[in-house]
Amino acid sequence: MFVGYHLSARKLEDPRERLAWRLFMLWWFGLAGTTLVSTVRNLLQLFGVADPGLNGTATYLNLLLVCAAVWGLSYYFLYLFTGNPRLLVPSLVFYGTVYVVLLYLITANLSATLDSGGAANGKSSPAWVLPALLLLIGPVFLGALGYLSLAFRIHDRSQQFRIVLVSGSILTWFLGSLLVMMLNASGAIGLRLLSQFLGLLAAIAVTWAYFPPLWIQRYLNVKPVQR
Repeated sequence: MFVGYHLSARKLEDPRERLAWRLFMLWWFGLAGTTLVSTVRNLLQLFGVADPGLNGTATYLNLLLVCAAVWGLSYYFLYLFTGNPRLLVPSLVFYGTVYVVLLYLITANLSATLDSGGAANGKSSPAWVLPALLLLIGPVFLGALGYLSLAFRIHDRSQQFRIVLVSGSILTWFLGSLLVMMLNASGAIGLRLLSQFLGLLAAIAVTWAYFPPLWIQRYLNVKPVQR
């Protein structure tokens, strides 16, 4: 949330660019929200509070936050690559559909993957989990790779620094989330905390990408963005 707040202070004159930037902010606010929800759930489980209702509520809330955040990031990349604001509605329809599909799949499987205390019972993840995750994050993962490739096409040092940090942090977060899911970490709090830690590192990296500390500005000869 700290990242989203500081980046939202950036002023853009073009309304199309301003919309894309605000949806980029949606990604960071959504990431902060899902990190907060997951942290509270993990702390409750550590203190022995295992309630199926709380776990289900956290799961549904996280799904909504993640889908909204990924949609915002997806549109931001689409606008960067095409400059076409008309892609806003198609991208919204796509991720809205993904949200509904995932909502159904999670609801259909949640009771089977939880024991009476509300904790994971150790069963393997359903076969749909990995394909669904790839459907959700695959497009923006490719977008982050494409964004990273821009660093090799420009010569401005500050822009290169910014692109590498932003795309690298997003890729790291996605890879960490994918790894946790592939390892079936539904009941492993340690791995979930690792995923949240990667999210925290990503937030710090992006903050430094746009507003680097003075020692980084001097050492790498880069400049912060103008607010």
